[in-house]
Amino acid sequence: MPTIHKPQLDHRGFNWREDAERLHQALLERADAILCAIGLRNKPRHPAQPGQDLSEEESELLRQCAGAISEAAAIQLDAGYKPVNKLIATLGEIEKNPSIVFERSIEPEALAVLASWYRRGDEPPGMFWCDIYGDDGASVPNPQNIRDAATWGILFLGRETTKGRPKNIAMEVLASRLVSLYMGFNDRASRRSVVSWSRGRYVQIEDGPFVDFLKLVIAPLNQFYAEQPGKDRPTPISAPQLARIALRDRSLERDGGNLQRLI
Repeated sequence: MPTIHKPQLDHRGFNWREDAERLHQALLERADAILCAIGLRNKPRHPAQPGQDLSEEESELLRQCAGAISEAAAIQLDAGYKPVNKLIATLGEIEKNPSIVFERSIEPEALAVLASWYRRGDEPPGMFWCDIYGDDGASVPNPQNIRDAATWGILFLGRETTKGRPKNIAMEVLASRLVSLYMGFNDRASRRSVVSWSRGRYVQIEDGPFVDFLKLVIAPLNQFYAEQPGKDRPTPISAPQLARIALRDRSLERDGGNLQRLI
């Protein structure tokens, strides 16, 4: 079955202890700018002292921001919202070479599909899912049985493929959490279009206090994404796109004295 998606055979999951703490520390390093952007401080402190002299309210806000981007990273890497065609591509590689299952670097969604179709013999599919995961007491799976499970998984998923761009759940969750945090300290969240000179021509860009806040908060997340292994690393998040998602359900916002529809 042809597909434009590439298999993910070098999966690295989100570590809630190490990765979340790293993202939190990265936010602390830019705490001064974030606190100014959201309105908790009127002006930057000089010299800036990353993570120091924070009030309880400021510390809690940064912890909430860290929790939001950590949740988004965990969803993006581990929560099972990958496009069906991407899972089919990975299962196709397993079908060709069943031994890659033992390398333990396959994306968890594809591994779950494989386990649900795996059989040792004539029993119902999925009864011995533990063989695929290598749990204690499980049997070492036969390569042909792995190949058969991959084949059945591909056939099953093939019925669910749909056209169009799938919704990015991680972006939806992140947008919702960050706009809620922002609105806790501001009367409104909005974005505005402005004209800027870039690369020899005028271009239209989106900015505003809310977009500036998003840029600061998601910068550590984008850096984390950029350092993920393999060619299938997550796409960087755009602050204007995140703002559009966050404000999508707010049909009208007042910005600069003009009513602007935000969709």
